[in-house]
Amino acid sequence: MEEIPMEGRQDLYWLDRYPGNSPVFSYDDPAVSDEFDHVMTAMAARCPLAHSPTTDSGPGVASFFSMDDVREVCRRSDDFSSEGGWILNRPDGIPTMIPIELDEPRHRYWRTSLNRFFGPGTVDEMSPRINAIADELIDKLIVKDAPDFLQDFASPLAQLIVARILLGLPEEDMPELVQHVTRANFGVERDDGSRDLSPEAFQNVYDYAREVISGPHPPTRKPSSLE
Repeated sequence: MEEIPMEGRQDLYWLDRYPGNSPVFSYDDPAVSDEFDHVMTAMAARCPLAHSPTTDSGPGVASFFSMDDVREVCRRSDDFSSEGGWILNRPDGIPTMIPIELDEPRHRYWRTSLNRFFGPGTVDEMSPRINAIADELIDKLIVKDAPDFLQDFASPLAQLIVARILLGLPEEDMPELVQHVTRANFGVERDDGSRDLSPEAFQNVYDYAREVISGPHPPTRKPSSLE
């Protein structure tokens, strides 16, 4: 990660302290999202291991921040399993996120199956169609008085690549699916600046995917109709 100057920023103010002076890192602190690069760089340099509480009665989780530690944890699935899920305060009934929530050898099987869609040769074959989508979006962007790069280009580019090239989904369904994923991963901002995560929104995406796989194509069930 790119080094961020630390002058004048010596206090890790997003850390709390439990009895015994053990460092406690809160993912709900607004600073984590507002100053993500600074927070991660500071944690890796000055507090590479911290305790992160959960809202339930469980013991919480250990948070590793140095690359060496993260690499070691990822290699030791017997000691640090992904099977329990990566979502803090995980609600009941959330589907397994494949392949990120699988351990070996199942993780390798699914990763190998998915990698063939993203290899250099496959991407080269898709490049002309991707470039055509990019040109289409740029043509729309340059005539706007105040274009927003994320909303007018980056986000729709990813959506249209998935809809037109990878999965053949109706383009009009993509914004709703993105909203579900955003709610699950990043949540909705509360008045105090913290975020209310809604991981159960992943179920909406899974239900839609199940409709695509088992039902008519294109799907008749819209993601906005999923509860």
